[in-house]
Amino acid sequence: RHDLLRTALYDDMGTAVRQSLHLEAARVLAADGASPLQIAHHILRGPTSTDQAAIDTLLAAAGHAIHFGTKVELLTAALARLPPDDSRSVDTATKIVSILGQTGRVVDAEAMVARRRRTLTPEDDARMSAALAAAYAQQADPAGVLRHCNAIPDKTLLPALERRALLTNEGFGLFLALRLD
Repeated sequence: RHDLLRTALYDDMGTAVRQSLHLEAARVLAADGASPLQIAHHILRGPTSTDQAAIDTLLAAAGHAIHFGTKVELLTAALARLPPDDSRSVDTATKIVSILGQTGRVVDAEAMVARRRRTLTPEDDARMSAALAAAYAQQADPAGVLRHCNAIPDKTLLPALERRALLTNEGFGLFLALRLD
């Protein structure tokens, strides 16, 4: 009976009131030292803001989450709150692309990157293409891997570690495409 009453009260509340209560719950939980996952639950249901503490909590919660769907939800919420020029923006987006690739959702990864392309610097665009190449490699799709490897005209735009991963994925794509020359 308690769950039924709680649900009825919650559903009867206005959206603004409900979001304010979630925001307050997040603040109280943070002050009490609750885990990032507990706090993130309320941040996701509260009003959307670019508060740095909320962003940090969402990113930390994504690091603690086990379920890939939960990680994507938390990282996507953090990415939506990050300004495009924030250095964490591209890092967060590449993590999302990687997870989507691991779960076979490369179409979703492509769509997410396409929405962000116009705000990316050439270096960040190269990082996104490299992340998409890795996502296609995880799906053993040589055409997708090679398409995104070829989309990077200057591979020196990538940091050394990401450049090595891209070249590995490109070699894997060539092998899968039986282009052994």
